[in-house]
Amino acid sequence: MYLTVVLDLFDRKIIGRAFSDDMETVHTAIAALEMAFAKGPVREGLRGVQY
Repeated sequence: MYLTVVLDLFDRKIIGRAFSDDMETVHTAIAALEMAFAKGPVREGLRGVQY
């Protein structure tokens, strides 16, 4: 099981998340980003890291 989160570093809040059985980008990173974008505008300078 994999968990992907999008964290707003200014507010230190999770604004997007996704669970998946595999590391496919469409099931993890893209799904979490779509949730983050649905919550409102994302600030310029978005960066990411995958562990």
